[in-house]
This record gives sequence, C-alpha cells and structure tokens, in this order.
Amino acid sequence: MSIPGGPHAHAARLSHPARALSFPLLWSATSTAEGWVMTPSRSCIALTIWFGFAAASADVVVLTNGDLLTGHVVESTADHLLLHHAVLGAITIPADHVVSLEITPPDASPPAAQPPVPPAPDTTSDPLDADTATLAPPSDSRVMPFLHDWNTQLELGFNGSDGNSQVFNLRAAIKANQQDESHRWRFDASYYISNNDGERSADEATIGLLKDWLLPDAKWFYFAQGRFDYDEFQAWQRRASGAGGIGYQFIDNDTWNVLGRLGAGVTKELGEPADELRPEALLGGELTWQISPRQSLGARSTLYPDLGEFGDSRITSAAEWVLQLDRFDDLSLKFGIEHEYESITEDDSKHNDVKFFGALVIDF
Repeated sequence: MSIPGGPHAHAARLSHPARALSFPLLWSATSTAEGWVMTPSRSCIALTIWFGFAAASADVVVLTNGDLLTGHVVESTADHLLLHHAVLGAITIPADHVVSLEITPPDASPPAAQPPVPPAPDTTSDPLDADTATLAPPSDSRVMPFLHDWNTQLELGFNGSDGNSQVFNLRAAIKANQQDESHRWRFDASYYISNNDGERSADEATIGLLKDWLLPDAKWFYFAQGRFDYDEFQAWQRRASGAGGIGYQFIDNDTWNVLGRLGAGVTKELGEPADELRPEALLGGELTWQISPRQSLGARSTLYPDLGEFGDSRITSAAEWVLQLDRFDDLSLKFGIEHEYESITEDDSKHNDVKFFGALVIDF
C-alpha cells in the first residue's frame, strides 16, 4: 500500500495524537524508491485471525419467535442462558424462550443459515390435541348460555310521580323464542306492580310456554300451550290453563307473518269463591308487520269461550310497536297495550283490564 505525498504527508498524519498512538500498532511504513509502503503489523494479522476464528466458532440460539442469535454461550442453566454477542454484549435469555441451541466447536465451520422457526404452540390452555381442538365448539359468552340458540329479550319499564300524589309503576318482562325445521318455541314471563300514595293498587304476574310442531312442506301445524297467572286483586288470585289444537300459517315472508289457531283446553282458578275446572275452546290469531329493518308492529288476540256455560268467555289481546335504536343494535324501544276481558267477575271487579306501557328492550 503506497501513501501519496511522500514522507511529509506521513509525518503530518503522525502528528495527530490519536493516529500517532493507534497507527503504528496495526501498520508500519517503509520508504522505497517508488514511495512509502504500508505493511500490516503482527497485531493486525493476529486480530484478523482472531475475529475470523470467533465468527467460525460462534454458537447459534434459536428463539421461540423465530429469531436467531449468534455469539458465545457463557453460562447455561435450567432457568436462563447467558450469551455474549459481538454487538449487543452480554444477553440473558429465559430458558422458556429458547427453542434450540447449537454449540459450534472451535475447529468447526460456521453453521448454515436456517429458516425462522415458528413459535411453539401453547398446549397449556387446552389438553386436547390439534385435531380434536379444531372440532371443539366456540365458547358462548352470552348472558344466558342455557338459551344460547334462542332469541332472548329483556324488557324493563317504569314511571312515577311525587307531589300531590305518589305514584310508582314497574313492569319487567323476559321473552324468548326459537325455531328450527320441525319445532317453534315461545316463552314469556312478566311482572307488573303499581303503588299509589303508598298503597298497592296492582300486583300481577304471568308466565307461559307455547310450542308448535311444524309439518314438512305444509302450512298446517300442531300446537300446545300452558300458562299460569297471578293477580292479587282478582277473586281467583291464581289461575292455571292449558290448551292444544291445530294452526295454519296464512302468510310468512320478510314483511308479513299471519297465522291462526283453533283448539280446546281447560282452566282452573284457585281461590275463593271460584275453585273449579272449566273446559274452554280456543280461537286465536297473530299478525306481525315488518315495517322497515328497524321497525315492526305486532298484534295478537285469543278468544276462550266457556264450553260449560254458553255465553261466558274471556279474551286476551295485545299490540306493540318496536323501534330498534340506530346506534345500538341490541337495544330497542317498545310501546304497547295489553287488554283482558272476562264476562264473569266477582264483587266490584271490572270486566276489562287495560294496561299501556313503554319499555327498553335488550336483546341477548
């Protein structure tokens, strides 16, 4: 290696303190007829051999995330691995982060590059093997897992006033339905209470279950239903009823759903003075109009003629309008009316019982 500029240039370079200290350690300068020649010193040759030897004898650590680290393993225990890296220095690696370790003896050639190793699968959370785990059903995070394949709704509404009079009304209900190719279920339960000036004026509860047996490729179906009613301010207080029969699906599309029912059953009223079993016929209908994707209107009415006393009957009817909130797919507003008529009443009880309500509906 020739240095341009002759010895004066070399002298200028040696005048810098840092170069004067380091330069002679690695190179020596010799003057010839052709100019100055740089010759590597023994120290430079030794360092070159040492770095080449170190690279050839580097150890390879493969981590769980696929990364490879090369260096010299200083310490290896059951808990950690201490690696000396040429650039990063001393690195302590937890043992559970190491997939494999390859120690290269000094006289061995450097290991060939290996593709990244994917992280080891976590088998601690599921004792099943991979084939079985793929068949496991997804976990159900719904509030009511026992109704995981049902459409469930919770309704809550109340109002009150305080001043010249103190009024508090509360209505809570839960409804659920489910349908497949052969069956259709509907469950409902509700509770209503009202207080006026500290005195109870209404205390009612009802629970019912309806099942339809659907016939393949037919509009006809069979049905059975049961219901239990409680009313503190009725003479009977508790009433149980059950009925069954046939039904017909008149319309069933994306906009309209219309069906009718015809059957018979019995009703038993518990409490004084009525405590008897009465046979009844059943004639009812249901209608649902899907006004828009977020609005629907529904109505239903059922007539129960008394088969033991001609002319006596009772009627239950209901209508409701549901509006789904724009920003919350699981929340809706419901406004409705419920009506019950009884031809036979005791004491000063009225024949008609009408309730208006508004409620917030939560879908599960």
